[in-house]
Amino acid sequence: MNRKTRILGCIFAITVLLGAVSVPAQEVEFNYNGRVKVNGLMFSGQGQFKFALVSKDGEATFWTNDGLTTSTAMPTATVTVDVTDGFFSVNIGDTSLPGMALLEASIFNRTDKIYLRTWFSDGQRGFEQLAPDRQIVNAVLLGGHSRKETDLYVNPAKGNDTYTGLKPNSPKKTIQAAWKSLPLMLETTATIHLADGIYREEVRMRGRTIIGEGQIRIVGNVEHPEAVRVTGAMADQDTNPVLNTAFYISDEKDMVIEGIRFDYYKDMAIFVDNFSRVTIRHCQLLNNFRGIYTLNSCTLDISNVEFEGQSKLIEQSYGLASWAFCTLTVTDCTFSGLQYGTSVGQAHIRFLGQNRFSDCAFGVAIGPLSFGSFYPPWALFENDNNGVYVYMNSCVNYPRSNIFTGCSTNVAILSGSQVHE
Repeated sequence: MNRKTRILGCIFAITVLLGAVSVPAQEVEFNYNGRVKVNGLMFSGQGQFKFALVSKDGEATFWTNDGLTTSTAMPTATVTVDVTDGFFSVNIGDTSLPGMALLEASIFNRTDKIYLRTWFSDGQRGFEQLAPDRQIVNAVLLGGHSRKETDLYVNPAKGNDTYTGLKPNSPKKTIQAAWKSLPLMLETTATIHLADGIYREEVRMRGRTIIGEGQIRIVGNVEHPEAVRVTGAMADQDTNPVLNTAFYISDEKDMVIEGIRFDYYKDMAIFVDNFSRVTIRHCQLLNNFRGIYTLNSCTLDISNVEFEGQSKLIEQSYGLASWAFCTLTVTDCTFSGLQYGTSVGQAHIRFLGQNRFSDCAFGVAIGPLSFGSFYPPWALFENDNNGVYVYMNSCVNYPRSNIFTGCSTNVAILSGSQVHE
């Protein structure tokens, strides 16, 4: 340690009070004030400050006052603050101050603690880092509510979960980290943008509240969903399922998932539970035990989704499965090579557009106590063992006979069920 560092480390004393100033939108501010001494005397004059928000161990930087520094290095820009008899007060994130970058609320949507790091200079000596870093005790209040549209970026190759994820050039590495960075309450839309690449993870999605017209959107590559691969297989055995569930969604309203390929999950690719309302479109669900499984009074709108299985890898597979009072709308989807294309119990399912079921043991299985309906231009069933299988007091409307080609059984009706053309 050199002499300058040792002396300055002894002569600065600072007391910190942290408090939320306002949360009017996605940009937030908080007040930082205290007293500073130089050579044992209260300093007065133009104090020069630099600030950063860091992790508890100081290894990760979430924000700096210059808006540029992403490492633990000292920021380049300086914030000048009036100091009188040692007292100073500055609003961190106040962009009206020269050298102060915008502060995004989503930075504070973290489970780990955030600390404020400060550097000071009296204008005559150089900058010195003050110790210790100060914990922001009201981080939940700062990050908990967003009224402005939020965009978060994820890149499995170039990302780092210590980054804010607020810009494409500072992306998160994992989808889970991006989800945790979402505000707890949203009045407008929040979008998680997934860069092309391979994501090997299990993501739990719960605990976010939509107020008003907002949505939570998870968007990959709509034109080429195969480019954004979420997989349950490990790199050394790329077709061997190891992970159980890709997306576990519980009690979430108005979610949209699009432009993603899900493959090789041992249990299910997407699990939707407990009164959730989810739209899934332009996705591929390949070689999972269950592609989509929904339970407990959920509402799903599924369109332009490809469901595919390979019996050599998975002995019994489901494209879409539902149970317990769910409502599903399926539009222009394809189901192939599966034990069950769709299978529902105690549910209502509607087929719109031209869904296709091919080479499945059961194209559509409806029951018990379920209702299914088909609408023009009608679904097509090709080379299925059972095209439509209705059982245990269930009912299906309009499975026209000309929509079946090469099926062993076009429509099977069992146990008090009914089919109406």
